[in-house]
Amino acid sequence: MNDWEADLDNIVNKYVKDMEPGLSLLIGKNNRILFEGYYGLAEVEKRKPINKDSKFLIASLTKQFTCASLLILE
Repeated sequence: MNDWEADLDNIVNKYVKDMEPGLSLLIGKNNRILFEGYYGLAEVEKRKPINKDSKFLIASLTKQFTCASLLILE
């Protein structure tokens, strides 16, 4: 693990505890995965940790990011 990967891991672990809802994080560049991490729980009631195959119900959240990205490109 590189220094920046360890720093990133420490930052996320500071805010996401093992027994709380969490997140999946992937950083990529030029079709290459630079960092992949899974933190916290996917299902709190069942104590199921987030992993590579976890599915997230994000509803329409991505529309705002797509719109903002297009405005930046414009």
